[in-house]
Amino acid sequence: MLPFGHVGAGLLWGRWIAPRVRHLSAAEVRRLGGLGGVLPDIDLPVGLLWYWWRERRIEIRHHQWPTHTPLFHLAWLVLGYTWATLRRNRALQERILVLGGAACLHIVQDVVGTGDGVQLFYPLSRRHLGVGLFNCHGRDWLRGYVRSAFFWCELVFGLLGLIVWRWPQKYDKERVLFGDGEGFSYHTGASPKM
Repeated sequence: MLPFGHVGAGLLWGRWIAPRVRHLSAAEVRRLGGLGGVLPDIDLPVGLLWYWWRERRIEIRHHQWPTHTPLFHLAWLVLGYTWATLRRNRALQERILVLGGAACLHIVQDVVGTGDGVQLFYPLSRRHLGVGLFNCHGRDWLRGYVRSAFFWCELVFGLLGLIVWRWPQKYDKERVLFGDGEGFSYHTGASPKM
């Protein structure tokens, strides 16, 4: 999938989870969802920098780094959530859940219709698995992908994500985030702790 669809799905995730999050504003949840949607693709810029820095001695292939494995995202999600729990920081817990949920959604999206799928059982197996795989990379994959139904699904994700980004929720105006992670409602007259 292209970044447009991953960001759109992350924004939709943020829209869905926002009413269930108490310590973050809905706008922040949507931003974190969009960021988490493309977080696993950090292997592209890092890989290109590594390729350039190492004087082109290695071959960089998308979806072959640990950032495109479920175990990687579940591990940092569990470790981050545990650390936030030990610090008793509920706002950080919610940020980690929103980012981690969107990143895991990215992995699910990459199982369907990509060039080679993802390593679902890494490190036990480096075999790439997926549904509707094109078994090609780069321009060859893109040529086939833009003619497939997967691309139209991605466009729907992206467009719905853009609509969600601009469409305010009732939670947007009711909650404000403060440095201590405690929100309050305008309509109740409550004030933050000082």
